[in-house]
Amino acid sequence: MNYLKKILPYSSLLKDIEIKVRKINKQIEKLKVQKQNYKSQFEFAENEKTDVERILKNPRFFKQNFHTLDFDIKKSLLRLVLNKLTWNGSDLKILLNDQLDNF
Repeated sequence: MNYLKKILPYSSLLKDIEIKVRKINKQIEKLKVQKQNYKSQFEFAENEKTDVERILKNPRFFKQNFHTLDFDIKKSLLRLVLNKLTWNGSDLKILLNDQLDNF
């Protein structure tokens, strides 16, 4: 403690400490913002998970609400029920997981 009293207010050591403290405070602020962003993303993912679970449990809900989902969720859901898609330039053939490939 006595050493701190001996440091002059205009010393370079004190200035270096102030600079480092400012940098740390800026990092803390960035981390707070990042934490809030992660929290928002987590909450969004939780809501999406709940929606997907409802959709998978109720086919009518699936049909009525499929258009409200984002592209990645739609793609994931389709991968759960589709085995194979074939496009020959004019015809689209869809093979569900429980169907045999008779094309």
